Amino acid sequence: MSLEDKDVLRTFPLEEASWRLHMTLGYQLRGELGLWHATATQALFDDMNAKMPHRLVIDGDTASGALIDALWHDARSRG
Repeated sequence: MSLEDKDVLRTFPLEEASWRLHMTLGYQLRGELGLWHATATQALFDDMNAKMPHRLVIDGDTASGALIDALWHDARSRG
């Protein structure tokens, strides 16, 4: 993750961080985790939906968005 992406996670409200990071960190997550390969990801989507019922994960975009949200919360909890 780039220093710029880390800075966005620490300084922007969740909604703004999510849209700012969609094409950078989100793209990286979608590519490196293979979030567009349906056969490889359905188990991951099911697991994410079980752990984060407030975020319905149905495709690579929503999966990367949920992961960015989790990273945002993690960055905030570390201070």
